[in-house]
Amino acid sequence: MKYLKKYLTLITVLGLLNSNIVYSQTKIDNPAIEKIQDKIETKDSIETKKIDNPEIEKIKNKIETKEFIETKKIENLTEKRIEQVENLDKAEEVKEKKEEKDTTYGNIYPWLPSMNNLYKGQVIQGAQELKPFGHELFFSDSTQLFSNIDNIPVGPDYILGPGDNLQISIWGSVNTTLDVTVDKEGKILLPEVGTFTVTGKSFGALKEQIRVKLSEIFNNVSVDVSIGKIRRLKVYVVGEAKKPGAYDITALHTLFHVLFMAGGPSEIGSMRNINVIRNNKVIKNVDLYQFLLKADKSGDIKLENGDIIQFKLKNKTASIQGLVPRPAIYEIKNEKTLKDVIDLAGGFLATSYLQNVQVRRIDNNKDLVVLNVNAQSNNIKKFLIKDKDSINIFPILQIDKKTVYLEGHVFRPGTYEYKSNMKLSDLIKSYDDLLPEPYLDYAQIVRLEPPQYRPIIIPFKLKDLMDKKINIELKPFDTVFLYSKWQFTRYPQVEIKGAIFKPGVYNIFPENSRISNIIISAGGLNKDTYLDRADIIRKKDRYGNKEYISINLKAAINGDKKHDILLKDEDVITLYKIDDIILPKKVTIDGEITNPGTYPLTENMKVKDLLMLGGTFNKSAYLSSAELVRYKFTDKVDFEIINIDLRKALENDPKHNILLKDFDTLIIKKIPNWEDMNISIEIKGEVLHPGKYIVSSDDRLSDVIKRAGGFTKNAFHQGILFYRDNLKEIQREKLNKLISDMENSILAEESKIQGDITKEEILLMQNRIKYKKQLLENMKKTDVTGRLVLNIDEDFDKFKKSESNVIVKPNDVLIIPKKPDFVIVQGEVYNPSAFVYIPGKNLDYYLKLAGDVNNYGDNSRIYIIKANGQVISNERKWFYNIRDEKIDRGDTILVPQLPKENDYFGLFKDIVDITYKVAVSAGIFVLRSSN
Repeated sequence: MKYLKKYLTLITVLGLLNSNIVYSQTKIDNPAIEKIQDKIETKDSIETKKIDNPEIEKIKNKIETKEFIETKKIENLTEKRIEQVENLDKAEEVKEKKEEKDTTYGNIYPWLPSMNNLYKGQVIQGAQELKPFGHELFFSDSTQLFSNIDNIPVGPDYILGPGDNLQISIWGSVNTTLDVTVDKEGKILLPEVGTFTVTGKSFGALKEQIRVKLSEIFNNVSVDVSIGKIRRLKVYVVGEAKKPGAYDITALHTLFHVLFMAGGPSEIGSMRNINVIRNNKVIKNVDLYQFLLKADKSGDIKLENGDIIQFKLKNKTASIQGLVPRPAIYEIKNEKTLKDVIDLAGGFLATSYLQNVQVRRIDNNKDLVVLNVNAQSNNIKKFLIKDKDSINIFPILQIDKKTVYLEGHVFRPGTYEYKSNMKLSDLIKSYDDLLPEPYLDYAQIVRLEPPQYRPIIIPFKLKDLMDKKINIELKPFDTVFLYSKWQFTRYPQVEIKGAIFKPGVYNIFPENSRISNIIISAGGLNKDTYLDRADIIRKKDRYGNKEYISINLKAAINGDKKHDILLKDEDVITLYKIDDIILPKKVTIDGEITNPGTYPLTENMKVKDLLMLGGTFNKSAYLSSAELVRYKFTDKVDFEIINIDLRKALENDPKHNILLKDFDTLIIKKIPNWEDMNISIEIKGEVLHPGKYIVSSDDRLSDVIKRAGGFTKNAFHQGILFYRDNLKEIQREKLNKLISDMENSILAEESKIQGDITKEEILLMQNRIKYKKQLLENMKKTDVTGRLVLNIDEDFDKFKKSESNVIVKPNDVLIIPKKPDFVIVQGEVYNPSAFVYIPGKNLDYYLKLAGDVNNYGDNSRIYIIKANGQVISNERKWFYNIRDEKIDRGDTILVPQLPKENDYFGLFKDIVDITYKVAVSAGIFVLRSSN
């Protein structure tokens, strides 16, 4: 296994032949591979892309309609009824755009309005998402909303206390402004007056009291008092609040302000049991439901410093959902009965169903039970409520019980009131109620027969109703269907095609539609319509037999009744173009001209005229000799070639500017050697002027190197790389042949495993197949480069005379590397590495530098890979010792591994041989001399 792994890397080593890792590496792009990758990516994106189909619902509806039709067939409906349902289905598609059908699962009669009416009354019991009542009052920004109210004007009823700041302005006989703060004893200091008690006094009364006091000291003074800074208080929110804690507030803040600042109660906190504690006593118990339901703000009291606001736990709750104004989860305090809870939710609505109020209850902490209460019998006043009861109020049935329906071919379809003893004539009074062209031979009533309300059909003739021969009594939920005559009989149509402005299918009036009428409906004739004839294919009988009628189209247009015949249903009219009847004459110009193509042959048309139609000559046009191909049609197609000097034709030389005939083809040839223009090759590396060069078809490689200034002194002639496009194809064919041979070899060996061989031989053959498959995968991944091996001598004159001085071809690439100063030793040596090149030294010298061949190396199969891509081995000739071979700069020495002793099937040799062939086939194309 180990030796085989080493030799699997031989492809990489021999890849020096095509990748040139010693000197330079040239990337060979393959645009074909990129295109294939793009296609694969595009295909993947198409496969993974979700393609929406807006027609799916329509197809589904059609399938449902077909299922309904099949059901009706079983019930022995007539063929006409089936067609009616199909037409009704089309009408329903239009109707659905205006309103959604309110039907539930199970209704297989969506086209029947009476059945839709019954189905829409179905009450679906679904859980409603309920929230605790009143919690939405406390929104997230309430803290900021009520936290800063210092700038709110102080009212006259504001009670002063310690910490309030007063601004007292005095003017008159004395002008001054006092800035005083109420002290802890509730007093302020006034000049000449002394201390003055203000605590407990209202702000409105204080102004006059101060003026009176100052007037006792000063004469003729006026006084104005304002609040400078309101005293601050600290209160505490505890218990089940969303944001419990200490709150720094002003004396203007009330209890409700602090409740909002604290975010209200938590999920388990009560809205109906909030205590205000002052000096260890509850001074107020607040029920926020009084505020929410009755707008009673009596619980909103003024707070004092140190007050504690306590949110208690919820006690009992009951939820109510369905047809009430305020469905929610309610906290139960003084409410005892079902009516009390329903009153909390706003009472019943007009659409509430009172005969069955449903209560879901947890019974003895183990079972969930459902209780039904009749609210109309006053039981809700006696029914006691319990904690966690869930109340559901259902709606009344949304069914129009006293109705009949009129559908189809009428002016006013829809729902009508049912009255006692109502008859069909009460619904359809006269022809004025019907749309034009009603179907008089058939109409129907679809009746929902109780008690199962299964639809039954009562057919009648509309004509008998209109003639007062019948008059059927109607029942509630009856649906009357009327139809257009064209729902049962297709409207007469004809098809006109060919040389007409708007070919297509058109409706006709069979009594008076003629050829001339349909031509006008189709937009009129084209300019090239053939007027001497038109054909009509007419259905002769119901068995499909047809007759053909020919008319003179011009006579028909002019009103000749013999030709302007009356049309019948399903007639097919064909009009012809002039070119369909009379073939136009034409000539063709092709080749090196800007507008090649086929043109109409006009009278007296000559070569010069055709040249004018063809535009201008291309730069590549050969004007001295063009070919005029003239066809002759007898019993076979023949032609003659007439040489035309185009310059002389343009000068009206009658010998060359000849008269053209039908089907003549003028071919303008290309200038000789035109394709040789812009042939370029590229020279890279060690020349004086590297780059691209335009060359002729006769130029050789030496000519281009000379134009590039010749080789530099650093040029490495032995390592020159030369790539040619067309060699890639040859190398690819060789590589594909090797891949095919390898696949056949693997198949052959797999078949041998079944033979009469030992277990050890089977194991070895399985290993051999495994390794060959690995080689096969590597071969398939191997790319080709199109390299041609050249031996370019440093003596330029010798090179010019050698076979390596090839004629250049388009897109050739020549790469001249710099001289390397090393030799590479790889494989089974003690120190594989690169070593400094010393002129004249042989292979043995470099092997010793690398520690010589190790115990696993094969001395008899050493390879030298030359810089130009050639390979030298011990098998080169008899009595030859490769260790004496002189090594040149840039050479690579490869020492392979010894084969295993049990390599009975020559696996080692095959791998090396195949790998070498792959490298040569994919990497280089050796130019061999005639010797």
